[in-house]
Amino acid sequence: TIHDSNEVGTIHDSNEVGTIHDSNEVGTIHDSNEVGTIHDSNEVGTIHDSNEVGTIHDSNESDV
Repeated sequence: TIHDSNEVGTIHDSNEVGTIHDSNEVGTIHDSNEVGTIHDSNEVGTIHDSNEVGTIHDSNESDV
């Protein structure tokens, strides 16, 4: 897992595999069993629950 820059108050739960967290994540919860997920930039208050596979979260997600 790559955690890039400026992560604030982020919870990474369990079993993340090959996940890229880019920059400027604030208050984001990544739950369990993320596989090959790309979180791009500027995620704010986003909850990613469980069992995401090959999911791309691009930029500027707010409270999704």
